[in-house]
Amino acid sequence: MFLATCGLALQKTPALPAPERWAAILPTLRAQRLRPIAYWVARQSDFRLSPGVGEELKSAFYAAAVHHERLRFALAEIEDVFCRGGIPLVVLKGLSLAGWVYPDPACRPMDDIDLLVKPEHLRASSQLLTSLGYSDKIFGIEDFRNPTTGIVVDLHAELLNTTRFPVRRAAWCPDLGVWWERTCILPSHTYVRSLHPDDHLVYLCHHAWLHHGLRKSLGLVDVCLLLRKVEAGGTGESVLQREDIGVVRRGLWYALLSCQHRYGHALPDTLQRDLRPNNTGPIERMIHALAVRGRLPEAARYGYLWLTIPSRDRVHFLRQFLSASRNAAGVGICQGASHQTP
Repeated sequence: MFLATCGLALQKTPALPAPERWAAILPTLRAQRLRPIAYWVARQSDFRLSPGVGEELKSAFYAAAVHHERLRFALAEIEDVFCRGGIPLVVLKGLSLAGWVYPDPACRPMDDIDLLVKPEHLRASSQLLTSLGYSDKIFGIEDFRNPTTGIVVDLHAELLNTTRFPVRRAAWCPDLGVWWERTCILPSHTYVRSLHPDDHLVYLCHHAWLHHGLRKSLGLVDVCLLLRKVEAGGTGESVLQREDIGVVRRGLWYALLSCQHRYGHALPDTLQRDLRPNNTGPIERMIHALAVRGRLPEAARYGYLWLTIPSRDRVHFLRQFLSASRNAAGVGICQGASHQTP
């Protein structure tokens, strides 16, 4: 894959694909939303691309740059109204990482703004977003869209987004009270906060593992670059020294091992030794061995949840999953009917 050859700025002298290979890997870059960072790597290396490939990568890069600015402007508006409302908020994933761990914010395409609020502030936060013109009529209570700008805001009170599948809390539910205490102001902002880098790394690993089944390359790129930042920056207390390491290490091991296998980013020796789960069964080991190689469909994330959720909750999870699937199918039928021409 392209990421293994370009090194994602993780190696000092990355080996770039031969010119004839760029066209062959273009569909993968397109599907995995990696064209902007591919363009940055090629430009920094003064690598000549064929006109067709070069123009597509350049267009994707600058489109991501423009969209990033639109999201930053929207976040500034949200920050102002939340500050006046006295509601703390944390920005997650893309918009938090783009200008910090990526060499250029345009290297990290994103569709929406992910915000974390405290559960007791969820209703008030929804009202504040509505006051800015966002609507939850299309996507539901956690997903807001501004019909004027088209910008989408995902409002989280829990990191795994458990509205449709509440039993997912049994898979992974960190103490967010402690996490909130470790948050810090996001650079270039005065009110919006970001997770402590160690906490963000734990979150990204579990999101890649439990929500996407280790299939989303961009999420694993986030993990690689944030891990490198944590290693280089010395963020104080190490992940390995945390008291809750027994709770978080499985997701860390799975996601980081995927990064190592696919992108050549070697795990530190301490992670190799201390994070390996010691209570995995043969089925889990087999499924994970396939997943770290990218050989499972994205829907395998539900298989991960099944393995992670305690056995006493699995039947309950299956019922929730089937119910949510039926509801989603019903919504699709209704939307299709509403778009039919009379």
